[in-house]
Amino acid sequence: MELIRKFFVALLIVLISTYSYNAEQTRSPELAKRYFEEGVESLKILNYLDALVYFSRAYSVNPKSYYGELSYLYLGKSYALYSYAFGSKKGVLAAIGYLNQYPFHYKVPRFIYTQREFIGDSYLLLQWYATAKNIYANLYGETEKVEYMIKYGYAASLDGSIEGYNYLKKLDTEGVPEDYLDIYYMTLGFYNFNLGRYRLAVEYLAYAMNTNTYLREDPHLLFRMGVAHYKLGDWRKALLYLELSLKKDTLKFYKDKANFYLARINLETKNFREAFANLKKLTEEDKLFYNKLSQTLFSSLWLYDEFLKVYGEKLGNYREKLLQLGWLNVEDIYGEIPALGIYYLSLKEKSLNDEEREFLRVKELTLREFVFENELFTFDRYVEKAREPLKNFAFFNRGDAEFLNELFKTNRSSYFKIYGTPAGMELLARSMVFLGDRKVVKVLPYVKDEGVYKFLYAQLSLIEGNREEAVKYLLESLPLLKGEDLLEARLLSAYLQDSPEELEKVLAEVDFKRERFSHYAPLVLTKVADLYYDRGDLRKALRYYRRVAELYAEGDNYWWAMFRVAVISERLKDSETLKWVVKRAKEEDNIWSKVIRSLWEG
Repeated sequence: MELIRKFFVALLIVLISTYSYNAEQTRSPELAKRYFEEGVESLKILNYLDALVYFSRAYSVNPKSYYGELSYLYLGKSYALYSYAFGSKKGVLAAIGYLNQYPFHYKVPRFIYTQREFIGDSYLLLQWYATAKNIYANLYGETEKVEYMIKYGYAASLDGSIEGYNYLKKLDTEGVPEDYLDIYYMTLGFYNFNLGRYRLAVEYLAYAMNTNTYLREDPHLLFRMGVAHYKLGDWRKALLYLELSLKKDTLKFYKDKANFYLARINLETKNFREAFANLKKLTEEDKLFYNKLSQTLFSSLWLYDEFLKVYGEKLGNYREKLLQLGWLNVEDIYGEIPALGIYYLSLKEKSLNDEEREFLRVKELTLREFVFENELFTFDRYVEKAREPLKNFAFFNRGDAEFLNELFKTNRSSYFKIYGTPAGMELLARSMVFLGDRKVVKVLPYVKDEGVYKFLYAQLSLIEGNREEAVKYLLESLPLLKGEDLLEARLLSAYLQDSPEELEKVLAEVDFKRERFSHYAPLVLTKVADLYYDRGDLRKALRYYRRVAELYAEGDNYWWAMFRVAVISERLKDSETLKWVVKRAKEEDNIWSKVIRSLWEG
């Protein structure tokens, strides 16, 4: 409302001034000239209101004079700039309409080129670059004046093009009109910005500001200076220029882009409050569902765990919105960012709902590079982040192994693209072997460590019932392994070779409290006991059977051990141990307990 009030106040002042000086009707050419020059000076310092007053006075003094006619055009230009300063597109369009009336007011116009130039300038304010370029191109073609080519280049560079770059590059500054040096430098700066030469762009834009200090108010220059400094890694200066561009950009042409870069800087520097404020502006009015800047930033928030920890609740259900953005862009490259986010969050939280699973099944990742915001966008950082949760997965944990296997089977191609590193494929192969999944045979070739490959292949052979091959690969893997892999391979090798002495040696080194070996304990201890039992070494067998019974109070290994303890106790005439077994059997009601009671109770 304040802007509108100022807008109408300005119009009122201009009208009063015009009528007041119409009454004078001095028709003094000198007076018209003086007012015109005052208007030009006001324009130079961006005082558009005074410019309107002075040009209206110059025009009213003598409309048909040289400066009166020129003032007509400058009134239109001033009104366009004034409207732009107050964010009024309608005002700029009205100025264009006013300028187009010039040939009707003056049947033999003296400044037709100036009129067309000012119309082109007004279209530039509205970012109608193609229209402005056509006007400047025609002017240059008719006059061959350097200034029109400079303005053509300026319009082209604002449009992200480098048309006219070679022409301007060859120009010597001495061949550039003094009044156009600032635009010349600014245009070269914009060209280099478009070419990705950000350091050179900053240098030229600095020249432009030094040539004309009022360019520090220009939103086009401020925005590009901010982005250039961002690309160069100078985030402090980037913040300064981008914030200034938001203040000076009255028509909000750069609002979303500036907030996008500000949000990225604030996220990287952990200024989360400011980042959230930028994000809110980027997602207002449902921009999240049609604006690629908003979508790309929002889809990337999973890169910033600390931000989501603080502001996650204020975003609503982030994973749900991420899935929506994924489906919205399921057929293009932008859908790959939310897909990677879902992979990351599902691994981090070890959960994946049916809707997410279906999306990941359908969405084929390419991870190809593409151009976004005048820079090459790569997925390297996203993929690296998506891999992070794998370090929290243990292949010997059944829940972890099952989740990895499920995720892999959801979309094998995409899984390979993200987690197809030697470490990632080794973890998957280990998990599949742990689960006894025979399809691991398709994954094993991706395991690059020869020792681990042979070790896992030995376990696969064991799963498939090929005991001889399993022993062969285990023995071949032993010299190549180290740490827990070596210990487990020795354990399995001794187990398969039916050597109780070898098993006892390994058992002395194994800590069955460790999760990796915990599932081996009842199986291996029972095996040692069985081997000694078969040899007739009943006392050693009894010691191991009792160890199984004391450590594991349920399951088939437990009851098999209890049964064998009873058999051995009877043969050794150990009545106390036998009574203990019978007492324990009375506490349970299963096939094993019934057999024990029927044989030894009473």
